[in-house]
Amino acid sequence: MYEFVCFTGVLLFAVLPMYMVLGPEKYGITFKSFAFVEVLILLVCFLVYLIHIASLLRNVTLKQVISDVKKGLCSFFSDQRYGILFVLVFVLAVISALLANDRQRAFSGTDFRPDGVLMYACFMSLFIFASSLKSQKYKQAVSVCYTISFVIVSFVMIQQYYGVIGTAQKADTPKILLPLKELYSDLGIITGHFYKGMTGTFYNSNHMGYYIAVCSGLFTGLFIKSENKFSATVLFILIGYSFWILIINNTFGAYIAVFVAVLLYGIYFIITKRTGTVKALLPVLLFICVSLSFSLASSSTDESIIQKNFVQTSKDIKNIAQAEDKTTVKGGSGRWQLWVNTLDMISDEPVIGYGPDNLKTPSIMHRMKMDRAHNEFLEISAAIGVPGGIFYYIGILAAVICSMRRKRIHSVSLGASVAVFAYLISSLFGVFLFYTACHLFVMLGLMKE
Repeated sequence: MYEFVCFTGVLLFAVLPMYMVLGPEKYGITFKSFAFVEVLILLVCFLVYLIHIASLLRNVTLKQVISDVKKGLCSFFSDQRYGILFVLVFVLAVISALLANDRQRAFSGTDFRPDGVLMYACFMSLFIFASSLKSQKYKQAVSVCYTISFVIVSFVMIQQYYGVIGTAQKADTPKILLPLKELYSDLGIITGHFYKGMTGTFYNSNHMGYYIAVCSGLFTGLFIKSENKFSATVLFILIGYSFWILIINNTFGAYIAVFVAVLLYGIYFIITKRTGTVKALLPVLLFICVSLSFSLASSSTDESIIQKNFVQTSKDIKNIAQAEDKTTVKGGSGRWQLWVNTLDMISDEPVIGYGPDNLKTPSIMHRMKMDRAHNEFLEISAAIGVPGGIFYYIGILAAVICSMRRKRIHSVSLGASVAVFAYLISSLFGVFLFYTACHLFVMLGLMKE
């Protein structure tokens, strides 16, 4: 029963992106509702556990009860000692919130962006629930839900890209999609709130990119460990589809992250001589083929998305390297300046930070145009202190290393491992957001065997 409850908690967030495409307008309010449900489920489970302990007190000594609780905790963290680091991140977030200037915002965030302690509590709940799924049946069900959700959300994005709904990203809408455009027109749903921007549900292509990175990693691991030809074929097609979606989404950080993750896992399988080495290399070749095909299919008079990103990144690196004053360089769509100014901001409050979701005022004081560093380590360090940022990243790295050291690993666990690694790389260029990082903590939990 407990495992089913945990599965339900994880399932809520596996289908959340799909729900947001079809559902309400304000993602923040929806996330808050889901977050409260997650924390409430966790508290109920804890209360039931306390009642169970209380019933034991009648026939068992207190010393034996304490010993039983200790064994239970040791059992939970035995295969994932890195989980303790995430607990420390949550504790530091609470301490930082108590000392923040705006405590209410630090604890609950806002309806638009609920990035307070509630978000950290939700992430901890998701991590515990996903870690508690021992049955492969439940884990497979979660992966299926992620697959369905991704296909629906990405299909909305494709329609935006080709101008079926919203503003077209390409000049012409393919003939095959014109009937769909006419159908939407007849139904009067062309300008729905969730069609703003080429993002489907995340309202920002960069945020959508982090979600695609997680799903691409998950599909890759599932493919490597697939046991029959039919599932392998379906997953291979799905991987190619996710790579294509990643390219047209045009988030270069996520694009690089997925390629590096897929490549390193392919190399890892070769070095360790694990079963499935050939399958581990196929996603790498597929990524290259999809990228080359997309570039060749682009107009000869116009650079492809990929070419433009590589050219611009090369220029940014050159400008940063040659600049005498590094603080004035605008590289990486303004990210370099954000990183430099955030480091300056962190130096003022290195231990406890400014508090969760309390970076707006100090960002203005440090000449930043936004309160997002676009680097998760810097952002978390600024919010809850450098120790919190260190614990967060060491925890993720430790999780990946522990997963790779296992002699035997199931398909969902391997997929979650690739997804976490892809997210880790993309986080160096991204933001720590309530509706993207939640998927990271689900994958961290699913990595446990």
